Amino acid sequence: MTRLPSDLLGRAEDQRLEFKSGDALKQPSRIARAIVAMLNSGLGGEIWIGVAEKDGRADRLEPLEDLGRKKSRLWDHLVDSIDPSPLPGEVDLEEIAVGEGGLLVIRVGAEARRGPYAFLREGGRHFVVRVAERVRPMSRQEIFTEVPGSRTQPNDPVEQAREAVSRRCEEIRQDGTAWMMIKPAVDQLLELTREQVERWSDPTTTGNRRMGWHYARTFAGVERVQGVHWKVRSGGQQTLLIRKDGSLELSLPLSAFSHPINLAPEKDDELFPYALLEYPVSVLRLFRAIQAAAPEPKPCPCVVGLAMFGLRGWKLRPFSPRSPGYRIPHPGFEHRTFPDRDLILDPLTVGWDDMIASDDRVALRLVKQVYGWFGYDPEAIPVEFDQDAAVLRLGE
Repeated sequence: MTRLPSDLLGRAEDQRLEFKSGDALKQPSRIARAIVAMLNSGLGGEIWIGVAEKDGRADRLEPLEDLGRKKSRLWDHLVDSIDPSPLPGEVDLEEIAVGEGGLLVIRVGAEARRGPYAFLREGGRHFVVRVAERVRPMSRQEIFTEVPGSRTQPNDPVEQAREAVSRRCEEIRQDGTAWMMIKPAVDQLLELTREQVERWSDPTTTGNRRMGWHYARTFAGVERVQGVHWKVRSGGQQTLLIRKDGSLELSLPLSAFSHPINLAPEKDDELFPYALLEYPVSVLRLFRAIQAAAPEPKPCPCVVGLAMFGLRGWKLRPFSPRSPGYRIPHPGFEHRTFPDRDLILDPLTVGWDDMIASDDRVALRLVKQVYGWFGYDPEAIPVEFDQDAAVLRLGE
């Protein structure tokens, strides 16, 4: 076994170094994602399993038992979930003895030439890259550029929309911020009046309930902005942008998703399930209402992005807050915290018929991804989101 570096504790995560606690082995897809991000960076690096971090620095060791078996199982998962499957020299797993147990260190080679690499999840191939200590989705142009002999398609409107969403995500990135964007691939040429926007600022006019977690709140201010179209400001730094091209963009503090005080008086770093469900549903219902009122909508695919920056350490409990024993962990559905710094979903490309459908099918796709990144299966989503009908039903 390799010896443990004497300076490991206290070291900061960076472009080529990441620490994960022993619990990370319960969700090996996260480890595959981190490896793929380093492979695609072209710089390689190391991922230490069994090293808990605090504020991005190695804080304490959590030696693993039965290290050989855990190493073997992890390697089997990586071979099955990374495309192309990693070869020795690209990804190597080493055991480091610590007391009666040990740590795993994953060494990612800097000379990987078979990329871009993807990790497989929920039937899809996801491309990510590591930038400094963060992981972000790769743009389609980056993916195509990395494929030997491939050619980009700069005039493809869907690819341009994806590029715009990914670029805007990077511009918005700030710890403590949540963000969502919908961008049609074809300019919708909207000309909305103040009267229309003020009416839609009442969420009940777009099919949402009166009190809840919406794109706008009571007494929201409407402002015409040159180069944008309309801005809707709510209290607490919540902003909705409505652009002439049909794009919607919501940004708000991450704290807006926290538990109501009467349910979780001890902390704010816990995502309240209803907020997690209702914010994206409300934005997508607004998009549907705007298009229904447009005199000449231009049907086209749309790109939908969602991100939560600085989410590390936030907890998400499974099931409905109204269910018995909601605050008590259940086997297989323990109350889980988000281990990475940011949650950035790979932008969805959605057909027009799905975007204007009378249900909440697109929001359900987003919600399933968020729960998946916490390690939950879809059954952990509150029953108020009827997954068979793809409709969110929350009472007043």
